[in-house]
Amino acid sequence: LFEAHLMVAKPRQVLKPWLASAKVSRIILHWEASGVKNEVADLSREIREQGKEFGLALNLGTPISVLDNFIDQIDLALIMGVNTGFGGQAMKPEVIAKIMALKQKQPKVKIEVDGGVKLHNILKLAGAGADFLVMGSAIFADFNPLAVIKQAHEMIN
Repeated sequence: LFEAHLMVAKPRQVLKPWLASAKVSRIILHWEASGVKNEVADLSREIREQGKEFGLALNLGTPISVLDNFIDQIDLALIMGVNTGFGGQAMKPEVIAKIMALKQKQPKVKIEVDGGVKLHNILKLAGAGADFLVMGSAIFADFNPLAVIKQAHEMIN
């Protein structure tokens, strides 16, 4: 499964090639991005009509309640574990409560976490209700990326 996590303003301007890619099966847009809030229904329909899943990402400070009116139009909610800006940040502890609250409120929604996901917190994240974990710098900043991937896989399976 490849996904395109488009952390861009005005995603419509870059959406077309991602919709055309047979390799991408999920497209995630940011709630806070210009042009998303007022077009969730249209963007969801356009993405899903191409046979792709539609995800909506929420910045750390955005409440999960913004999903209330759109929960049936998304396939996944991505919860940012850090303030957006740069890689390698430590996950903010409040993300655990946010995941748990979303899972309790919307038990059927798939939850992904991006930002600060490391070997030392993946079990806590999975236990809180996260279905997918994005590990960037935890893998690529390590001297042995394959070992990190293997260890993470063993820990959660």
